[in-house]
Amino acid sequence: MSDVLSAIARVSQIVQGLREVRAVASGNDFASVLEGAAAEPPAAGAASVEPTSAVATIAAPSASTLTQPSDQAERAVRLARTMLGRPYVWGAEGPGGFDCSGLVYWAYHAAGSDLPRLTADGYLRTTTPVARQDLRPGDLVFFNYGRLAAGHADHVGIYVGDGKVIEASSSSDAVVIRPVDWEHFLGGGRPR
Repeated sequence: MSDVLSAIARVSQIVQGLREVRAVASGNDFASVLEGAAAEPPAAGAASVEPTSAVATIAAPSASTLTQPSDQAERAVRLARTMLGRPYVWGAEGPGGFDCSGLVYWAYHAAGSDLPRLTADGYLRTTTPVARQDLRPGDLVFFNYGRLAAGHADHVGIYVGDGKVIEASSSSDAVVIRPVDWEHFLGGGRPR
């Protein structure tokens, strides 16, 4: 029971941090967002906002809050892991078999995303670019193994952390977890 309460508290903290980020990004201080009124943009470098009425001062979100994977990304990773060992089948989107982009589609769709079914290159073109050092679990990782022109992705997997990816691999004929192939790494992408 304490694990459930801890998880609920963590989710609450993440949601709170996201609200703060959204408020600051939109040019409103968080206190005014809570009150439903627009306010002047926060001063540059401000770590907190001034309280208005009975709303307390709220500190800016920590860097760790900003780098946490989303709940949906975490669910997609967990769901993809349940498919380990399923066969690679070109064009398949599960659950009996998968190709690389089919696994991405299935995992995110099952996690509640409206991410469309695309090719690896289609996902590369429609996700928010993420630098290698900024990858977090649930981000998509793209590769070029020479089947398409340079700069185009011919393979995609889901980053699981610690330099590893879960992917439906034609070379392994199955869904596997393996180290990211940095030699053929094209870039990362965060589903919107």
